[in-house]
Amino acid sequence: MTKYILWVSARLENMTNLQPMGGVDDPRFCYIFKLRCRCGDETKNEVCVTLSETQYYSRQEPKTNLVKKCKECRKTGTITLVPGEGFPLTENYSRRGRAAPLMQFRCNGYEPFGFVSNSLWRAERGDGIPILDIDLNENEGFAYPPEDGEEGARITNVEFEFRHARFVLFQCADLQRTQDTIQKKLGFSRL
Repeated sequence: MTKYILWVSARLENMTNLQPMGGVDDPRFCYIFKLRCRCGDETKNEVCVTLSETQYYSRQEPKTNLVKKCKECRKTGTITLVPGEGFPLTENYSRRGRAAPLMQFRCNGYEPFGFVSNSLWRAERGDGIPILDIDLNENEGFAYPPEDGEEGARITNVEFEFRHARFVLFQCADLQRTQDTIQKKLGFSRL
């Protein structure tokens, strides 16, 4: 069993808390990506995996989100989403060039790659006003026009990357707790 984490990075201007429309653990958010089997064969088409859709696989792994048989080697592999391991991308993280973990993928026989953002996202302007229905599928990013003399908000340079979990120094939940602790000590509200 190998674990991968999907990371998001972007340049956020006057915007924070970028995340899927229903939050990082949205059961309906469709994670669309390609698969690479341990034999090296890659899927031609992307697959869509959601938290809400589960399949029975075996007694060792009774619930999984995707069961797929490789066309080349004929072995069956699984992908299981692990909620509670991600958090939204904040403007603070964006300024420092850091990425935020969205979701952990427990993989058996397959490796995810090539994530495609085909669902809607949400964020908050710097003044806390929510911005809904953000489409990150467009290459030019997202711009929210200024209203009544206030600054506009922009999202540019959006990138998604699957990273092997062994390269992550801390668990994602620990990163969020560390971020919250530092912000409290410095007197900042959550960004």
